[in-house]
Amino acid sequence: MKKFLIFLVSFATILSCIPVMATEKVFKEDIYTYTVSGKNATITNVDDTQIKVLIPETLGGYTVTALGDGACGGSTVIEEIILPDTITMIGSLCFAYSNSLRKIQFSKKLSTVSDGAFYHCEGLWTIALPDGVKTIGNNVFGRCTSLTAVTLPDTIKSIGKNVFPDTGLIRIYGKENSTAHNYAKANEIPFEEYISVTVNGKKILFDQPCITNTEHYRTMVPLRAVLEELGAEISWDDTFNTAGITILDNRILIRPGELFMMANGVVHYLSCPSEEFNGRVMIPIRDIIEAIGGTVGWNEEQKIVTVTCEITKPSFSNTSTVEKAN
Repeated sequence: MKKFLIFLVSFATILSCIPVMATEKVFKEDIYTYTVSGKNATITNVDDTQIKVLIPETLGGYTVTALGDGACGGSTVIEEIILPDTITMIGSLCFAYSNSLRKIQFSKKLSTVSDGAFYHCEGLWTIALPDGVKTIGNNVFGRCTSLTAVTLPDTIKSIGKNVFPDTGLIRIYGKENSTAHNYAKANEIPFEEYISVTVNGKKILFDQPCITNTEHYRTMVPLRAVLEELGAEISWDDTFNTAGITILDNRILIRPGELFMMANGVVHYLSCPSEEFNGRVMIPIRDIIEAIGGTVGWNEEQKIVTVTCEITKPSFSNTSTVEKAN
């Protein structure tokens, strides 16, 4: 009996040393399942019911700061997802095997992209991580076989192993001598220095980065991203392979490959042809902006294009040429 009592006391002592695991409470609101810690919420599951998902800033009064492991994984429905600027972390395998995913707008406060976050997302063809991201885990974009353009900010301090698929299609855009640049060199991935663009003081984040037309030495910028920031309405005519741009009373027509544009019915020659690149119409930015009454600056050291433009009236004159751009 004494030995039994000693055994019970010893067993109780051992049990008392084992930490009790608190059951994490799970909440559900709309299509989101989430857990909470303090004042913050982590989304652990997003119902696969909507093509475009706008993640809320708060759930149940808690600030959404993270997408948990596998939260959107295996989706066959979601094509576009927009993250609020409250999110700082994307968990492991968060979007893995979501082959319908085409577009993602990242949080400006994003800091960490965990292992395999976008693994096997075959619908992704371009990614632009925002300034502020510090850590990219292993295999983040592994088996993303359609991926061709990746923009990595110079805030990144750590990049894991096998981040990108070995397809030979990928080009990394970033700043020279950055972690991204060193990673590209070490893994023999083509690298191009990233050209930043600000429009009236606001930095534009492109899905397809700017490129340089080496034949004419012109900076080519995605048409839609810059002009929509100026309030333009843009359409595409498949029949004539032409982009139509309306800015107040100005109407511009641009056809990729042509050395001119039509503006309010008048021919304006460009310093180099616009072109289609990676599914985007790229334009010689100075030609377009100066033609609508704006100004364009260039900082060679920092590789920054500055666009300033306030459109209050039609800007085109009845001339058939415009001054060549830098």
